Amino acid sequence: MSSFAYGRIVSERSAPRSGPRPAATPSGKDENKLVAAIAAIVPVEVIARHSLILGATTTTDPQGVITIKQGSEGALQASLIGLVVVTLLLYLFGRGLSNWKPLDVLRLVIPAIALIVWTALIGTSALTPWVRSFEHGAVVTVAVIVGIIITAVTVKITPSN
Repeated sequence: MSSFAYGRIVSERSAPRSGPRPAATPSGKDENKLVAAIAAIVPVEVIARHSLILGATTTTDPQGVITIKQGSEGALQASLIGLVVVTLLLYLFGRGLSNWKPLDVLRLVIPAIALIVWTALIGTSALTPWVRSFEHGAVVTVAVIVGIIITAVTVKITPSN
């Protein structure tokens, strides 16, 4: 979901409303449900830009092995910081600055955390240069645990219709 749209939804649902509200629509099934759940929290605008950045900073050999282009590691590292900032700003623009409640701060950071978790789970990503010195299994394990937690928290704190 778009952070801007999520912020707008929270802003509109925070305002008093009368009349019927639309029913929630069921989501589709996915082979990797955790990655799909995390991706649903990450702004689609950020996922699209991440893929553009990966295309510019990596190469894929005929066997499908993705490697970071020489000299592109710094750009890839910087892109993660930039994408996290964009994620925060999108929510702020959508939510607005008035009538904030304590849960809105949590709602602000969840998409940014989800972005980092998602990059850890998808393989080579903007996170890769940051975690090269860590064992891959440990990175994935932490990402899975954090992913489950933020997915559960998101479900709990998302305003109901």
